[in-house]
Amino acid sequence: MLFHSNDIMIRFGFAVLSFLLMATVSFGDITSEDMAFLDDLQKRGVRFFWEEANPANGLIYDRARFDGSDGSPDRVASIASVGFGLVALCIGQERGWIDPADAYERVRTTLLYLRDDMPNVRGFYYHFVDISTGERAWNSELSSIDTALLIAGVLTVRQYYEGTEIERLATDIYERVEWPWMLRNGLFSMGWKPESGFLPYHWNNYSEHLILYLLAMGSPTHPIPTEIWHNWRRSPFINYGDRAFLACPPLFTHQYSQSWIDFRDKRDAYADYHLNTILATRAQRRMFMDLTPVYPAYGEDVWGLTASDYPGGYVAWGGPPETRIDGTVTPYAAGGAIAFTPNEAVHTLRHMHKEYGHVIWGDYAFSVAFNPHTDWMSDYVIGIDIGVTVLSAENHRTGFVWDLFMRNPEIQLAMERAGFVDTTPALTDADRQYLEDLAADTWRSIESLVHEESGLPFNDRSRRGMTSLGHIGLHLTALVAAHEFGLITRDEAVQRITRMLESIHRFRTWRGFPANWNHLDTLEPSGTNPWISPAAAGYLAAGLITAARAFPETEYAAQSLLDAMQWEAFLNDDRSALHGGYNPITETFHDEWMLSSLAADSRMGVFMALASGRVPENLWDRLDRTPKNRYHVEYLKPGWDGGGLFMAFMSGLWLDESGTMAFQSARNFAYAQIRHAAELGMPVWGWSASDSPRDGFLGAGRLRDAIVTPHASLLALEHYPVPVLANLRRLEQMGMRHAEWGFYEALDVQTGRRTDNIMHRHQCMSLITLANYLKDDVIRNFFESNITILEGRHRVRELRDTPFNGNRSVYTLQYTPLDIR
Repeated sequence: MLFHSNDIMIRFGFAVLSFLLMATVSFGDITSEDMAFLDDLQKRGVRFFWEEANPANGLIYDRARFDGSDGSPDRVASIASVGFGLVALCIGQERGWIDPADAYERVRTTLLYLRDDMPNVRGFYYHFVDISTGERAWNSELSSIDTALLIAGVLTVRQYYEGTEIERLATDIYERVEWPWMLRNGLFSMGWKPESGFLPYHWNNYSEHLILYLLAMGSPTHPIPTEIWHNWRRSPFINYGDRAFLACPPLFTHQYSQSWIDFRDKRDAYADYHLNTILATRAQRRMFMDLTPVYPAYGEDVWGLTASDYPGGYVAWGGPPETRIDGTVTPYAAGGAIAFTPNEAVHTLRHMHKEYGHVIWGDYAFSVAFNPHTDWMSDYVIGIDIGVTVLSAENHRTGFVWDLFMRNPEIQLAMERAGFVDTTPALTDADRQYLEDLAADTWRSIESLVHEESGLPFNDRSRRGMTSLGHIGLHLTALVAAHEFGLITRDEAVQRITRMLESIHRFRTWRGFPANWNHLDTLEPSGTNPWISPAAAGYLAAGLITAARAFPETEYAAQSLLDAMQWEAFLNDDRSALHGGYNPITETFHDEWMLSSLAADSRMGVFMALASGRVPENLWDRLDRTPKNRYHVEYLKPGWDGGGLFMAFMSGLWLDESGTMAFQSARNFAYAQIRHAAELGMPVWGWSASDSPRDGFLGAGRLRDAIVTPHASLLALEHYPVPVLANLRRLEQMGMRHAEWGFYEALDVQTGRRTDNIMHRHQCMSLITLANYLKDDVIRNFFESNITILEGRHRVRELRDTPFNGNRSVYTLQYTPLDIR
């Protein structure tokens, strides 16, 4: 055992560690001196859990004197402290601070006592207990959340000591808990007392209870219904310092569950909880900086409040929103934040150690709280505060606790049941190469669908003699993407674009707009489908602008086509919207067809009209934003009814919609599709307008669960790279990838039949998506470098003003955060 009275590393602490370091090695923004400090901080924390425990039963004091001196205030242990302490013992063993045999025996003793001797009711334990007898102390309740934190520690050591007696003991303890018993009206009660029954308080708003619900959902013996996850409110949702997040003032409420649950790069229907904790932490730091006129010791170097002692006793405080602040600081608020905001957290902890360490630093690290304005300090440390700091520091350094806990199959099952989806942004080198190869194959299929004389694209492999403006805009853009991938030379790209522009100039037009469909041989408009639409023209315009910005040699010919477009010709003043179609034969507009939906592919046409400056700016604000809700996630119509994912994503191939409602809706719609496949037990997902093996083209209102199209999931690549890659590989295994031309059009999952057709526009959407993802938004950058587009963004308030882009954790569409600044 390494914790003895002559332990120089413990007794003299950080000063000695810093002196022994001969050089500073950088770990990103964390230096080797920072790492030495964390080493000392954790070691002192682990020492608390070793020394302030009853070795006969493993119970751990709720609190002790921070300097390690004798005289604990009472004989009371905390079951949550035991949960953190079990994990701390594993960390101590891993880092060589505790002998493995000693650590194993202490854990085994603790679990034996918890299983066989510790008083419990239906597997739930009392919040506070006598450290010798395990009997209820302080008239405390059977605590739902503290039992959950204890079980989290139990399941962590189960993984660490896999294959030993500890594994069996831990499983027995977990499987004994009758989680449904603690539910009241679809929510967990905070606890139960034998004298009065269930407490009148429930876990009904965002707080530290996430681990409680997940442990209960994953239970193999007493699970709660999956729908319970959706019963608690994701509120309050606030804005502080241009950060929009779910608020709960004391920082521990954000940290405790995430000491174990790795929410990084994951979302459910509502939020990114890891990001939420980052935003809440940075908002609190900002709040302390804003409070310096009142409390001058506060600032970027001194911040942090969570549940702690204060001169009047014990209080759960923090912010924002600010709660009863009196100048006190709680170092463990920053300690628990190390895994989330390491630079800010370590900086303030080291500063507090340097400036106040002679008073607040002891054998067990920091005092639980101090007031730099009054010289008050607590004489104690609290086990759960030390625990969250030790675990948070280890998760930042190695991911050790997250890795162990998330291996538990029950937790994996609970995360799946709760609807969590992987949002990991980065892919492996092998994944990126897979996508590069797919881009090359996809380009070959696009090239195979070009009319030799006009250079314009066919619709599909049937090579029937018609093309559309949308296909042309996509093809112009695909040529830019192909050049960026190195699949064609610059001269080849310019030559092909020039030939296309010459052909487009030969189209007959009305007010500068060609018909939607034109014959490839004659370049005459379709006689059976003569409609002219700003929706289709929007994509022609997008392609013209992108090609001209990528290849300035083509700009004059492209710009002359753009200048001729009189967007105001489609304006319906009475309805403050654009007509969807004009028939030049009958010289009439379509009575019912209006470009009226924000979530439709037609929003590009509306944007281009606004960018021209020739229609009123309120057109965008008047676009329909009717929400739908499926799998507890909100997205805008038209959704499945309107033709699937291409409706949501197509405009965003060119237009940077980050932070907008359309952007949020698109990724929520893709999330709903991923969840739809999971609910149906389908191996693949991706629904959008497409050809089908038997029933022809399935467009608006005709999508079928059985018909999956690869391009649909690929459109969501930037939001869900890992699920999209997994989906594409499964589709490939099911025979959906052509040897040279990328993916076939669609698969009937029920029959296994595929559509051997390859549709030009879907291949182009795929290639453009790949270019934006693999080449740093190259298509969007070209498009948005055009002065007309920049002016258009300024005219659209939603594109001009996205204050929470990247700093918003909640996925709802119309949930405006309460501004508390």
